[in-house]
Amino acid sequence: MATGKKKSTQSKADFVRSLHGLKPQEILKRAKAAGIPLTIGYVYNVRGSANAKAKKSRGTKPAAKRTPARPTSKPTGLKQAIEQLVRRCADEILDQVRTASLREILEK
Repeated sequence: MATGKKKSTQSKADFVRSLHGLKPQEILKRAKAAGIPLTIGYVYNVRGSANAKAKKSRGTKPAAKRTPARPTSKPTGLKQAIEQLVRRCADEILDQVRTASLREILEK
């Protein structure tokens, strides 16, 4: 049996992953210096795959429970003003309808 040391080889993908903080162009320069043939597309593919796996392993967070808003017991000044305006308009319209129908009845 041979008792020689095993040659430790690093895959291209492992090489790219080990340089995760560098720009792709810098990775290509270092790969060329190390004698590893890479393309920029390969670097992007390896990084994209690593990012997808990391996202998948994070999982999803449970949705936060929302507490219902409490209704205000006293109407605000703006709310009161709007309510009064709506009542006045409704009263005017109702008066017009009543007068119009009263006229129709009297004309017959």
